[in-house]
Amino acid sequence: MWYTADPLVKGGQNMQPATGTVSAVFPVFSIQVIDNATGTIVDTVEPQGGLDVTLWQKSGDPRPWSQKFYQGNKAYDFVIDAHYLNSYAIDIRIPEK
Repeated sequence: MWYTADPLVKGGQNMQPATGTVSAVFPVFSIQVIDNATGTIVDTVEPQGGLDVTLWQKSGDPRPWSQKFYQGNKAYDFVIDAHYLNSYAIDIRIPEK
């Protein structure tokens, strides 16, 4: 599985809305891989190091991320938790026989 996410940058951190309250906004992206037959969570995948664009500017953009699974011949469901993102993409790659 290869995946990427584009976090919101403008209006994100320490945003002050019209209500006068101050709240920090942190982008979130995670993917739960679930065995369809049993409902068992196989894995939860999250970007290593989080979604910090400022850090990426200093140390290099880590995208796309990849995660290998050594299981197969089953049906899987994906539960995606995505907040404060412009976009995300997931690419499932299956090896050739």
